[in-house]
Amino acid sequence: MLSRGFYDIVVLWPVAFWPIVFSSCFFAYLKSCQLLAARHGHSPIGGRRKTDLFITYIALPAAAMIELLTHGYMLMVAGYEYAVVAIPIYIFGWILLPSLLDGMRSALIILAAGHILFVGAFAVLMGFANVKVLRALNSDVYSLLTGLPTAL
Repeated sequence: MLSRGFYDIVVLWPVAFWPIVFSSCFFAYLKSCQLLAARHGHSPIGGRRKTDLFITYIALPAAAMIELLTHGYMLMVAGYEYAVVAIPIYIFGWILLPSLLDGMRSALIILAAGHILFVGAFAVLMGFANVKVLRALNSDVYSLLTGLPTAL
């Protein structure tokens, strides 16, 4: 039987897990764009098409601002111990995900959609938004971690 102290730590796990997941998606997107530019000479970042301009001047700065605000807020709330999440973000976002999704045509779409989905799940978890589907996702993750049915 596990001690109660373990459950106290597990409760906080989704708060660190969602930023790791969506930041990994963000950095994997950037790395995949670098790989595309190196391989084919073009990428969505800095391209000349209308969708490339949207990505370069609107979507990417908005995603970077979300990253900055989230990690700044978490550093402020959780303290400098939160900086440890940079290690799994680097491993998953810069090394693992780009190598797994390398050559997949829809990799950039999957990574961008994953970033949006998990930013939304984090916003619901923190109480900044209220989306029923994402609230159910957070409830399921919490229930899986603790082994107790939970309604968030």
